[in-house]
Amino acid sequence: MNSTVIEEQAPYEPCGAVTPTEDASAPDEAAQPTSSPSRECTEITRGGERCRAQALAGSSFCFFHDPASAEKRAEAARRGGEKNRSKVLPPDTSDFPLRNAADASALVARTINQVLRGEVDPKIANAVGYLLTVHMKAYDTHQLERRIAAIEAVIMPEKDGGDRG
Repeated sequence: MNSTVIEEQAPYEPCGAVTPTEDASAPDEAAQPTSSPSRECTEITRGGERCRAQALAGSSFCFFHDPASAEKRAEAARRGGEKNRSKVLPPDTSDFPLRNAADASALVARTINQVLRGEVDPKIANAVGYLLTVHMKAYDTHQLERRIAAIEAVIMPEKDGGDRG
């Protein structure tokens, strides 16, 4: 019967220990060690709120606010800027003839192979494909207009200034 009583007792707490239920006013920081990976940056943002990014190990600041990280931030910004810079072909890239569908097909094949070899950025290839489509539609329209004009010249000859009747 005594064993039942022992099992119902609260678990043993060392002298002076405070459990969260006993003292709800204890600060959260006291419960977490200062070396915890969940520490937040102590910098105050422009909006007047505390930065919520994780502080670097051995610092009370995050990567973006730590004065010791200024050089690393500048290098990261440079790399990011280079990565986002628009890609272009070298200025000495030769023009490609686009006189007919065979030329268009050859350009598409060349561009595909350059993308596969890593010589051309896929964004450039997408632009080439789109512009080639626009060019071919304009070319087809021009050819159609020429044919219609030739047919109209045969069917409806222009009058030379007077009635022939």
